[in-house]
Amino acid sequence: MRVVPVVIPRLVTLVACVAVPCATASADPISLRAAVETALAHHPNLERGAADHDVAAARIGRARSAYLPHINLQASGRDDYQDPSDFTSSANMLGFANQFIYSGQVAVSQLITDSGLTKAQLEGARANEQQAHAQLVVSELDVELGVVQAYLGVLQNKELIDVSTGAIALVDEQLKRATALYKATMRPEIDVLSAQTQLAQAQLTLERDRNSVAAALVVLQNAMGTNEPRVVDVLPVDINPLAEEGKVADELTATSLGQRPELAALRDSINAADAAAHVAQTRTLPTVSVQAGAYTSGGVQPPLLGLAQWTPALGAFGLLAVNWDLYLGRDNYYELAGAHAQARSARAELELEKQAITSSVSQAALAVQIAREALTVATSTKTLAERQLQLAKARYDSGVGNFVELNDARSGLVNVERQEVMARYSLAASRVALARELGRGPAGLATKQ
Repeated sequence: MRVVPVVIPRLVTLVACVAVPCATASADPISLRAAVETALAHHPNLERGAADHDVAAARIGRARSAYLPHINLQASGRDDYQDPSDFTSSANMLGFANQFIYSGQVAVSQLITDSGLTKAQLEGARANEQQAHAQLVVSELDVELGVVQAYLGVLQNKELIDVSTGAIALVDEQLKRATALYKATMRPEIDVLSAQTQLAQAQLTLERDRNSVAAALVVLQNAMGTNEPRVVDVLPVDINPLAEEGKVADELTATSLGQRPELAALRDSINAADAAAHVAQTRTLPTVSVQAGAYTSGGVQPPLLGLAQWTPALGAFGLLAVNWDLYLGRDNYYELAGAHAQARSARAELELEKQAITSSVSQAALAVQIAREALTVATSTKTLAERQLQLAKARYDSGVGNFVELNDARSGLVNVERQEVMARYSLAASRVALARELGRGPAGLATKQ
């Protein structure tokens, strides 16, 4: 009967070695700052956002280029051949009636005015560039939040490993006490067997926590958006309280509405839609430009009796051009209607985002308050559980208490310790979430432990 409880811990150890091969990996741990910097430098979402911003910035230069002079070069040439019909003339002999004709022109044109069309297009390009920049800032904050949350997840599971290790030490102490009392015929054998079973269960919990750490490291690696460097461990950090934690929800909402980059992006989208409407309004207005240049043309006939005939021509020109589209088939009408509709949609989206922020900020502030209260309760309960275990040990050693009482006190303390760890990291996660809701980088709350 005593063989089975001894085999279980060994079996657990064997399973642990197979399930967690990465536990023996040796490499330097990564700091939170380094993890965030790696994500900001390599995350694909940020690379895509930066590319979108560069595209929008290039459109500004393209719109501005309408103000610059344009230089155009044109050249052409053709070889004409006429089938001779008069064979009595030597000039019309077969093969000598063809002619090469050429022309070329260099022109410089400069826009004088397009009645505000280019200005409106430039305003729209700038609004789109600002919107792309604001969206990039939003993506950076989201990526940073994901890294910090994943980092805290690794730290939480590592501390749960410490709790499980302490639980094994408590059970091992309990097993030794039960074994000594059993040998002294003061306690029954079932106490020893029960303690061995509890030891096996504690070891299984430890291995589950180790597997949770390995899984959390994978989550952190994914949050960083890169496979290099390979994350194998992290460094302890503390998450400091926010200065705004004591403020009411209305004050927090006002702070958030003034700092959130999402709102700036939506305001820029409204400006872009208004600029598009301005573009549609100016399409039917006149455009004035000037053009000047030089040209050449002529023809070359094949040599006849050793003499070639060349008739060149050179010239220069200048013109003032006025272009006025009086009617575009209502194209500009529908373009204007679409731009106004897009502006209304952007304004509605802005209001919806404000409402969502008002709700999410209140929820984030409430989460911080609840987590703080939960941590206070867990801490006080832990003190009571420690005292209860001391009394249970004394009662068990004196023969007054029983094994069930001692086991309940021990497992109660372990559970409270796990709850205290989770409550502490729940508070940290709530604080970084509130920082993100206020439009700030959550990594700024972290300090070395």
